[in-house]
Amino acid sequence: MAISFAQTPDTVEITGGDDGCILATTSPVTAGNRIVFIICGYDDGDFNSWSPSGYISKSAGTATLGAFTIEASTCTREIYGGNAGSIMSCIVSAEITGSGTLELTFDPGTSNTDYAGTLCELTDVDADVSAEDVSDVEGGTSSPYDSEDMTSADAAMFLGVWIGADGDSGTITPATGFTEIVEDEGSWVIPYSMIYKVVSTGTTDAVEWSAVASSSWDVSAAVFTELLSVSATAALTGTITSAYESDLTTGGETVILTLTDDTWIGTT
Repeated sequence: MAISFAQTPDTVEITGGDDGCILATTSPVTAGNRIVFIICGYDDGDFNSWSPSGYISKSAGTATLGAFTIEASTCTREIYGGNAGSIMSCIVSAEITGSGTLELTFDPGTSNTDYAGTLCELTDVDADVSAEDVSDVEGGTSSPYDSEDMTSADAAMFLGVWIGADGDSGTITPATGFTEIVEDEGSWVIPYSMIYKVVSTGTTDAVEWSAVASSSWDVSAAVFTELLSVSATAALTGTITSAYESDLTTGGETVILTLTDDTWIGTT
């Protein structure tokens, strides 16, 4: 089974987010899967104290999660219209340790922050480890609009978020092979795009867009490894001593079989 979305990702856009944004899964999440939270935003002030782990928390629901891991995070100070501001992006994930309903809150604690977020539940992902490879590119100013090359050792999902500067607008197109989760081409406060690609074998690639001409942009990207199945194997050997065929066919004797060369697969 390839890595996939267990349910449609929940997305939100907030302008002047002094109360934070709330994202909730449509259906209960399943233990053993992984939650991936993708966020990007613009602040009229400064994100110099940007610490995504301190802004993200479970706010409701019966599901239980492992610790949040910051996979990739960017923050760039930029000037637009004579005003200083900052753009940021990040990818955060956590293992789902107990099934149930789930609601997360992202709150940077400032009233002049605009941000967009997506909450994803991934299946068939190696849930007890964080991303296999990550990339963050800060302060890009021209094409190509991409992450650095990242590598998966085997089947995996490449995820990325691109955010442009305040006031930019235009067409944003994911590179060939990538699928869009959500985007805004500038009708909101800032242009952004969140995309993914599933690969079935070891791959080296960058998460890339044909994006709007932007005076400043950031990219955060991560690779999540597929949980590979292992075939169970075993060999059975037995020894019969001091018994006749008639004893065996009528159940008169016991045959002891020894299991060797076994490969055990633990259940979860």
